[in-house]
Amino acid sequence: MLKKVLMAGALCALALAAVVHPAMATNTNVAGMLGLNNTGETYSNSSYTPDIQGNQDKNYTLQTLDTSSWTWQLVTNPYVTELSQGQFPSTYWTASVNDAQWISPQSNYTQNNSDAAGFYLYTTQFTPTAGTYQITGNWATDNYGVGVYLDGALITNSAMNGSYTTLSIKDLISSDFTKIQSWADGQKPQDFSKTFTYSFDASGNNPHDLAFLVYNASGSGGNPTGVIANFSAQPIPEPEFFQLGTLLACGGFLGLFRKMRKASNSLA
Repeated sequence: MLKKVLMAGALCALALAAVVHPAMATNTNVAGMLGLNNTGETYSNSSYTPDIQGNQDKNYTLQTLDTSSWTWQLVTNPYVTELSQGQFPSTYWTASVNDAQWISPQSNYTQNNSDAAGFYLYTTQFTPTAGTYQITGNWATDNYGVGVYLDGALITNSAMNGSYTTLSIKDLISSDFTKIQSWADGQKPQDFSKTFTYSFDASGNNPHDLAFLVYNASGSGGNPTGVIANFSAQPIPEPEFFQLGTLLACGGFLGLFRKMRKASNSLA
């Protein structure tokens, strides 16, 4: 009996330490620890390392939408776009910032300065440890950043102000195809003013997909498409009533332990 009580006490101490000192909450690289890589960057050894411009970003996949069948066609891994000073499209795209680089269908735009008009989906997969997390992202696109999806669910959009959060990608596009086209025509790449914050529960070791839906307008004189994004994240502490429950349970254990000690001393 005493061994069981002591074991319960040890577990109580561990739980109390986790409640009082949630060390992971102060880690500024939580997004990277979850396996969430910024565009054009790879997280390793507690920091983000820039991928080489002109190489493919292996952390992301690129798909294009066939609107006749509403199916996505896998293209390849997108490229980390070469943006030499004065070289197109560096005059339009913001420089690489905050541990992120532009990724796009082409490694550079010196020979072919346009991508086809249509929808592009840039997706990265990450596998966090079990817990509840809040992810914050900053992103910019060329032409139009339609929305951000987590596991197929729209978690933010810049066009519809959250009015279509229950729609699938197909339904969102088909319901506002003309509107999205009109918004995208003449749209210039944005700075990092587009942000999203989203909280979600992660079960143990299950992969999650985070995707950026971009529409590229038709244009003359060169019209590439791409996306740049970076992330931060933090674990969300357990609700206070769970913390209170832990404290009460530990208090109960201490009371029981004292009673057992008194009984043991009286027998002695």
